[in-house]
Amino acid sequence: MRKTDLVFCCEPDNDLYKVMIENGYRYPRFDLVSEAIARTSEGEGMLILASEYPDKGIKIDSELLNKALIKRLRLYIEYPAIIGSLSFNEPKMTKWERCVISSDFFGAKLEKMRIIAIHDCHFVPAESGNPHIVVARVAGFNKAIFGLPEKVYPILFLYKPDILLSTTKLSNFVSGRYSPQDAWQIIWNKIINWISKGKITPTLKWKPAVRPMYALNEKLSRGFEKKAFDKAVGWFYNSKLLVNPDFEKQIKNTIERIKETDGVGPPPPDDMPIGDGKNGISEGYSAKIYYNGSQKQRYIRRSDCIGESAMALSFDYKINRHKQSKDIAKNLLDYIYFISSFRKGPRSDPRHPAYGLLSWAENALDIYYGDDNARSILGTLVTSALLNSDRWTRQILEAILANLRTAGKYGFRHSRLETCELEREGWRKFNEEEYVKYSPHYQAYIWACYLWAYNKTNYEPFLNKTETAIQMIMEAYPRNWRWTNGITQERARMLLPLSWLIRVRDKQEYRDWLYLIANDLLKDQQSCGAIRESIGEAGLGQYAPPISNEAYGTSEAPLIQENGDPVSDMLYTSNFAFIGLHEANAVSNNKKLKEAEDKLTEFLCRIQINSEVYPYLDGGWYRAFDFKNWEYWASNSDIGWGAWSIESGWTQGWITATLGMRLQKTSLWDIIQKIEVEEKFPKILKLMS
Repeated sequence: MRKTDLVFCCEPDNDLYKVMIENGYRYPRFDLVSEAIARTSEGEGMLILASEYPDKGIKIDSELLNKALIKRLRLYIEYPAIIGSLSFNEPKMTKWERCVISSDFFGAKLEKMRIIAIHDCHFVPAESGNPHIVVARVAGFNKAIFGLPEKVYPILFLYKPDILLSTTKLSNFVSGRYSPQDAWQIIWNKIINWISKGKITPTLKWKPAVRPMYALNEKLSRGFEKKAFDKAVGWFYNSKLLVNPDFEKQIKNTIERIKETDGVGPPPPDDMPIGDGKNGISEGYSAKIYYNGSQKQRYIRRSDCIGESAMALSFDYKINRHKQSKDIAKNLLDYIYFISSFRKGPRSDPRHPAYGLLSWAENALDIYYGDDNARSILGTLVTSALLNSDRWTRQILEAILANLRTAGKYGFRHSRLETCELEREGWRKFNEEEYVKYSPHYQAYIWACYLWAYNKTNYEPFLNKTETAIQMIMEAYPRNWRWTNGITQERARMLLPLSWLIRVRDKQEYRDWLYLIANDLLKDQQSCGAIRESIGEAGLGQYAPPISNEAYGTSEAPLIQENGDPVSDMLYTSNFAFIGLHEANAVSNNKKLKEAEDKLTEFLCRIQINSEVYPYLDGGWYRAFDFKNWEYWASNSDIGWGAWSIESGWTQGWITATLGMRLQKTSLWDIIQKIEVEEKFPKILKLMS
C-alpha cells in the first residue's frame, strides 16, 4: 500500500471524514480497526472514529493495540470501550456541564478556560493528569470565569506518547452542531496536525446544519423583509407546534410528568398533519440540542404565546390572503377564550375576584402574570382587527378591567397573582394598596392595554393609573429600576407604553421620556444592528448571571456573564425593541429612531434560522446570537429558556408581526383603533365594579 500521512477508520458518513473530503483532503478509509492497522504503513497517523456513538464504544484488544505500537502508528481514538487491557466504565451524560480547554495544546488561538459546546455529550469516565479538554459545570460566556471546579472529567488527553484519546465523539461536530465553529476549526486543525506529525495542517470549513440566513456582510436580497416575513410564517406551519388532536395524549402524559420531563418531548411524527388551532399551539422548542442535532418541543400551552401566534398568522392573512392562516388564527383565539381552561372556572364567574383574568399556562391555571395577560390581550386585539371580527371583544375588555382592578392605586400591579390570594384578600385589596414595582418587564405592556382602552372608552381610571405609574417609573429611572434578566430589556419594554401615552395625551415631557429611554437603549445598538445585552446595577436584578460555577443552570439567567459580552437576546430584548421602536417612529417621525429600527430589521432578517436539515427550526429565531462571531452562542445558564430556545409567542410572534406592520406601512396603534367597544363596555364595567 502506498504510504500516506493519514488514515481513517470510520463510517463513510463520519462528519470529519466528509468535511476533509469537501475541503480537498483525501486519505484512505477503512471500516474495521483490524484492517486499518494491517494495511497502514509504519509511522503513519490514524484516526479511529466512533461509529456507533452513543450506544457502543470503540474496542481495540491488546493484540491489535500491540500491532499498532509495533508499527509506531500515531493514533487518535475516540469514545473507547476497551483499549488493550483497559476497560472503561459506562458512559456518563452532561446536563449543565460544558467543555473547557484545559491546556496549551491548541495554542494562543484557543486559550485555556475557553468554553466550547459538545451538545448532549456522552463520555466515558477516565483519569488524566494533564487533559487538553475537560467537561465540567462552569459559568461564563466564552471563558470559564471562575476557573474549573474540583470535579472535572477529561475529554481529550494523551493516553500514551503516541495515542491521543477522546472520551467522547469529537468527530460528531457537524451532526451534533458543536459550537462555536471557529473553536472547532482550531481543534481539528491541531489534532490532525499532531496525528500527522506536523505534515498536515488542514483549514476546514463546513456548512452548519442550522445557520443564519445571511452572513454579516452579505448583500441582502431584493425584498428581504417580505422573504423573512414569509419564512417566519412558514415556521408556524413547519414547526409542528400547532397541536394535532391525535397528539394530545402524548402532550398530556408528558405534562403530568413535568418534574421528570420539564414538559419537553419530541415533535409529532412527520406524517402527522399539523393542527388547525382548535387545540392551541405549544410554547416552542427547548434549548437543549441532542447528540444527533435534534431539539425537542416545549409542550406547555400558554395563553400569551397562543395570542401572539394568532397575531402573526393574522398578518399572513392580511398580507398574503392565506385563508388557512385566518382560520388557524381564529381557532387559536377560540382556544384561549372558549375551549381551554384559560378563561374557565373562577375566571368565568363574575362573582369571583379572578373574573376576566387569563391563566398563564395550562399547567398553571391559577397563576396570573400581568405582562403575559397583556401580550395575549394585544395579540387578540390585532387579530380581531385584521380579521375584522368582534368575536372576542367582550373577553378583551374583561381581561383589561380584571388587570386594572387588581392594580394598586398608583397603577402598579404585582408581577404575579394567584387564585388563592385573590380569594383570600379580594380584588379591592389589590386595587387600593400603595404597591410600587419599577419593573417595565412586568408592568409596561399592561399599561399599553390601559391606554388603548382609555382611548376607546374615556374611562378615566385607565389613564389616571397609567399616567401616575409612568410618571413615577420615569422619576425612578435609572437608579431604582428593577431589572429581570438585564437592564436593556427593561428599556425595550418601556418604548411601547411611552409611545402610546403620547397618542393619548401629547406632552413634550412625554416625548422627552420616550427619547431618553430610546437613546439609552440605542447606546447598546451595534453597527450590524444588534442590540447588545447589558445587566443593570447589582442588587436590583431578579435573575443575575451565575455567581459561581455551582450556580450555573439553577435559575433563570441572562445570556451574558458580564457587560461587554457580544450577544443579542431575541426573547427578552430585541423582539420588544423592534415593536417599541416601530411604535415610537409612528408617533415621533424621528430620523435617528427610524435608522435604528431599520438597522434592527436588517439584523433580524440576517440572523433568521436557515436550515434544510431541521424544517421545524427553519424560519425561526433563537433566543441568543453572538454578533461578533456571527453564530448562535451565549451563556446557556437559563434553566428554562436557554440560548437555543425558540418561543412561539414572545419571539416569533412579535418579530413576525412587526415585519408585517412594516410591510403594511402601518402601526400597532393604528391597526387596533378599528375595534368598537362602545356598546359592550358600560355593561362590563358595571359587572366588574
